[in-house]
Amino acid sequence: MSGMSLVVVALVVLLVVLMIVVNLVQQQKEKKETEKRQESVRQKAIIDETEEVMLLSSKIPMSSNVVSMLLNRIGNALQSWNRVAPTNDLKQRLKDIKKQQANIKTGYREIAEATFTIPDNEKHAVQMLQGIKKLRLLLRAEHNKGTVPPAIFVEEEKRIDRLMIRINLDNLVSRATSSLLTQQIGSCRQMLDKAEAIVASVAVPDDYVKSKIASINDMRAQIQEITQKAEAENMAKVQTPAEDEQFTQKKW
Repeated sequence: MSGMSLVVVALVVLLVVLMIVVNLVQQQKEKKETEKRQESVRQKAIIDETEEVMLLSSKIPMSSNVVSMLLNRIGNALQSWNRVAPTNDLKQRLKDIKKQQANIKTGYREIAEATFTIPDNEKHAVQMLQGIKKLRLLLRAEHNKGTVPPAIFVEEEKRIDRLMIRINLDNLVSRATSSLLTQQIGSCRQMLDKAEAIVASVAVPDDYVKSKIASINDMRAQIQEITQKAEAENMAKVQTPAEDEQFTQKKW
């Protein structure tokens, strides 16, 4: 093989190797870009979910500890997002979160449980309940990471339990009341049975639960009165034909 041929072969081999290297570099670059996009999407989902739960702070009792936990969760997600895809917008949002975290310590006022009101609209009440369930999931997730001290976790779990009990009880008692007003006794009994099952799970009833127990007992008494009245009317209807028959026999 001539020297020229060797040069040509060497150039071809070099070109092939170069193409392989370029292709590998391009694939690696695309892989990194894909990973960046996936990480950005994941962190954005965490932020959106957490911000949605934070909106509950204007509707339900939520301690400064929980709000601080949620802000930290958002801040951590923003930092992770900014590392893989830095932008001025993300940097500004990080600054805003830090300001909010500082304000929580001095300017945050939570809704007192005593003044907490449940929406009259059943759909809105269900949405609130779903939001509280999401809050519980986030609380447990952060506790598993070690970002929530055990004492605070236990306290907030109990608070969430109380809120869920109140919403469920209110919904069941309201539905039972509506059923009673429309004389749907069977449906009313079902709602009261469910409400009593919830009450039975409460170790130490607070004033709110006690008020619902009173409402349940009152409706039970009304159902008994309605049932007794209906039975008396049925007995009267049965007796009336018999009395008419006796009267007819005497008449003849």
